[in-house]
Amino acid sequence: MNRVVGWTGRIVVGLLVVFLLAPMALVAVMSFSSDAYLAFPPDHWGSRQYSTLFGSREWTADALRSAGIALAATVISVLAAALLVLGLGRTGLRAKNAIVAFCTLPMLVPGVALAMALYGFLAKINVLDTFAGVILSHAALCLPFALFVLWPAMQATSPDLELAAMTLGARRGRAWWDTTIRALARTLLAATIIAFVTSFDESTLVVFVGGPATMTLPLAIFNSVSTGVDPVITAIATLLIVGTAVLMSAAEALGAKERTR
Repeated sequence: MNRVVGWTGRIVVGLLVVFLLAPMALVAVMSFSSDAYLAFPPDHWGSRQYSTLFGSREWTADALRSAGIALAATVISVLAAALLVLGLGRTGLRAKNAIVAFCTLPMLVPGVALAMALYGFLAKINVLDTFAGVILSHAALCLPFALFVLWPAMQATSPDLELAAMTLGARRGRAWWDTTIRALARTLLAATIIAFVTSFDESTLVVFVGGPATMTLPLAIFNSVSTGVDPVITAIATLLIVGTAVLMSAAEALGAKERTR
């Protein structure tokens, strides 16, 4: 009986994995089509979609713009998260866990609700359809993910290392840098990767707070699908899937190394 239950569980899990991965595999296969339209299976095979993608100024500009916004939002969110965990991690506040939990609430709020709230706030400070507004919005979205990675690692870091450094003559800042920051180096890198991927793949926020001047790659893909499917998006989607998988695997590997220390 136990063997039957075990095999049934494996079959169900296997079917779920196939169900989740099949669309991505289908898109990857269609990206190697040389047709001017979407078809499965393709009538002609080749690298037409990739050559068109890399030869297009519009798609390249959107990708570079997304990368720039994601990089700026990542720096802001990871720096803010690092300062927050450093400040709270070495205090005796009883509510510090509640403060961190409050800061991670955007992870639980529906994306549209968060976008509408940010729209109202950014409209009041007159930064709608600006890079500053989009970057701040993405940073607000990425901050909870950075905190979710950094806070457990900070709690696992012993304050005795800092005290030992200060007893040897190091100031507070130097003690933080030489002990705690170095101990959190891998976790900081993992948080940076997760924040970058989160920002780069975001499309809902920019619909509300952005505009033509701040067009990002995910939004350009959405517009392309809405107005007429361009087969080039299969190549873009494949590259995004592969890139996201590689970065998230690197983040997980870094997190695993940190947990085994």
